[in-house]
Amino acid sequence: MRRIKILDVGEKLIDEIWDCVSSASGFYSIGDGFSKEHLRKVFFESDIVVEVESGYARVELFDDFAEIHVLVFGPSFFAEAKENLQELYRECKGIFKNREIRCIIPSKMRGFKRLAKYAGMSFQGQCSRLLSGVAISCDVFTWRPENV
Repeated sequence: MRRIKILDVGEKLIDEIWDCVSSASGFYSIGDGFSKEHLRKVFFESDIVVEVESGYARVELFDDFAEIHVLVFGPSFFAEAKENLQELYRECKGIFKNREIRCIIPSKMRGFKRLAKYAGMSFQGQCSRLLSGVAISCDVFTWRPENV
């Protein structure tokens, strides 16, 4: 069963995501969704955007790693987190080119850290990220594909 769908980013998609994110609070509102303009910018600048059941993920590629940013709006994504990550890798293997996959999660977001662990990611350390100009302590989780 296909769990992800690769998307073309356009204004309709931005409007749909903004409708979900604009009323959310917490880290959504200071991360990708602190303004519709910022949401548009990060999605249009992403190397790939996918839809998953109850959410979206966007990927930014760097020289030696790929960073995944997940927006989840329901619990079903948690149930298949590992399968979603593996399918994302299989479907987009060409863009990952054996890069390590990373997810940077604000330290206070316990649910997303559990999601990363369910997906088979490992805690690698901490960093600080600016979200809306505010330095936030974050945890770094990584994953390397094995037999995917």
